[in-house]
Amino acid sequence: MPKSNRDFAAQTLRVEFQRLQRDTARVVHAAGAATVHDVRVAAMRVAFGLKFFEDYLNVQEATLLKDRLKQARDKMGKARNWDIMWERVPEREIRSLVFVRRSMARKELKGTLKSSWYKRIFGHNEELILKDLKDNHHAQDLLEAEAQKFLRWQRKRIRRKDLHQVRISFKKLRYACEFTANFYKIDLHRIVALLEKFQDVLGERQDALSMKEQLVQLREAGQRIPQKIIKRQKREVQKAESRFERLWNKYSPETLIRLIKNA
Repeated sequence: MPKSNRDFAAQTLRVEFQRLQRDTARVVHAAGAATVHDVRVAAMRVAFGLKFFEDYLNVQEATLLKDRLKQARDKMGKARNWDIMWERVPEREIRSLVFVRRSMARKELKGTLKSSWYKRIFGHNEELILKDLKDNHHAQDLLEAEAQKFLRWQRKRIRRKDLHQVRISFKKLRYACEFTANFYKIDLHRIVALLEKFQDVLGERQDALSMKEQLVQLREAGQRIPQKIIKRQKREVQKAESRFERLWNKYSPETLIRLIKNA
């Protein structure tokens, strides 16, 4: 068990950077849909960790890492979007187009992951954690602070345009719970499972929405994209929104936060 939040930050980020480095190597060796997804998740976990533990980090080093991760995550997201398109659009008339775009996105991603600037993400982590810092806080304080940010959704009426940010809030709270449960004797399995349910539903929505937008852009650029494919993604968005609404009505943010406090 970490002796302080500074140790908690150091141990967590060490694990998350190792995960990112492992998943990076897998993509470079063989970029498939699963490996691209895994490295993107690993990069998001590191980026969240840099924010979650920011009070215990060297600001200059953390900012540099965030900037590099942002550049890499943009390439990861692009490759992931084309993977999703390939998996979910069976129509022959556009699969050849999707194949070409997916191959290009994967080539760009591999180039990024092999670049010297990306490799430097793993080279300066010893300088990341502040050495001289009085630390009187507890891990529960960090988790509760993240939970309080999440509670803002309880106080406002969620509109369709908010759902992407709601999804990010669920993701951040889930990562905070997982970081904490990894090193402290706090049983957060139930809350993590619930957060995963919300994240999965909103993730399905975001995937369908991104696909719809990509298809519309391709059509506007002169590609022959059947309207039925675009309409199908629109229906998938609507179905995911309905599933989210049912979950949201069953588990309010206050209910989720109470589960954390009672753990």
